[in-house]
Amino acid sequence: MHSSLKNLAFISIKTQPPFPHPTFSPNNLSMRKAATKADSETTDARKRNMRHLPTRAEHKLWTLIKDKALGVKFLRQERIKLNRNDMGYFADYVCYERDLIIEIDTSLTLERAQNAERNEYFASGGFVVIRFRDKDISGNPNACLTIIQNIVNRVEAS
Repeated sequence: MHSSLKNLAFISIKTQPPFPHPTFSPNNLSMRKAATKADSETTDARKRNMRHLPTRAEHKLWTLIKDKALGVKFLRQERIKLNRNDMGYFADYVCYERDLIIEIDTSLTLERAQNAERNEYFASGGFVVIRFRDKDISGNPNACLTIIQNIVNRVEAS
């Protein structure tokens, strides 16, 4: 099996929510801790995989915004989970100081409805969402950086 396909299969299996044991009860703290730990380990593994296998556009943008280059800290591939009962979504980049999320849409992203759902989800948590096409970042990264900087400054001022 191709190694990238193997990783994808692993990720899809591992991202399933942990099922409680038949003897699980709210009072059984060790079971709850085990389920929480398993979920956390799965999230960390997925996050690590996505950070280590960025697209060219993701890598390019990260080199421009990392290390507080815009005066604020961005995190890569961060899971945004608005309440305890949902799985949340991974944001390509998030700045908690400005409640700002940056998403990069590749040519493989064909699901506009799914993007709209993600935007709505993030917005319901108070986040401002910026979306760029990967070819825009690759073709004119400075223009994208200027847009991000303007939004960072505008959010700071409000």
